[in-house]
Amino acid sequence: MDLNEFKKVCWKTFKKYSFIKKGNNFHYVYNEEFGLVYGIQKSYYGSYCYIEPAIYIKSINEFMPFPPFSGCEIRCARLTHTVGNNLTTTFYYEILDEQEINDALEKSIPIYIDLIKGGKSEIRKCYLENEMYLSLWRGAADYLEI
Repeated sequence: MDLNEFKKVCWKTFKKYSFIKKGNNFHYVYNEEFGLVYGIQKSYYGSYCYIEPAIYIKSINEFMPFPPFSGCEIRCARLTHTVGNNLTTTFYYEILDEQEINDALEKSIPIYIDLIKGGKSEIRKCYLENEMYLSLWRGAADYLEI
């Protein structure tokens, strides 16, 4: 498959969760406080890309209403999948099939949706207790009172 087909496969999965597509970003708009975005970042070096989730804080985000992944206050770990016996963050779209892509997304999406549904206290707890990789940017630490 090529990059456009890869994005279509991703979109098919994101649509099931009521995401909105804006360019190479897929947005889940939950409430007035938080949103979730998955960015697809194409490599300059080959036929692969990365899928990168992030959380945005609506009241302080300068890129509203649909910030790109790179404009979010809380960055999350890149999605991973298994190739052979190795776990990797690179999605070589020319050799992947639809099921492999769908499986990676299906493992991730419910986790991050539940996280933002838990609100500020759940995100703060997750960060402080290292339950998953979260990197705070652009005022997120102040907003989360960390």
